[in-house]
Amino acid sequence: MTSTALDITERKAAERELDRLAQAAEHSADAVLSLDLDLRIRRYNPGAERIFGVGAQEAVGLSIPEFNALTGAGGERTAGTAEFVQRALAGEATWSAQTYCPVSDLVGD
Repeated sequence: MTSTALDITERKAAERELDRLAQAAEHSADAVLSLDLDLRIRRYNPGAERIFGVGAQEAVGLSIPEFNALTGAGGERTAGTAEFVQRALAGEATWSAQTYCPVSDLVGD
């Protein structure tokens, strides 16, 4: 009989970190949009719903130009979004405004 053990410590730590990041985005008063590599919205938080007046069900799956047309955003508020994402993916230095908020799980960690 053979048995195999697999250490998933790193995987579990990564999952916890992703959960913390998701909580931060979910509870942020700011608009937080996650884009995929095709620059389509994949995640959209309640702050974005409040700021843009468009629900997540409508926004998820839209490209940035489609989202701008729907919300009337665009212009200076979102100018250069595609270029910013492409530069970041290419590993170039980028700047982004950031908001920090405390996040904890159900036991306070």
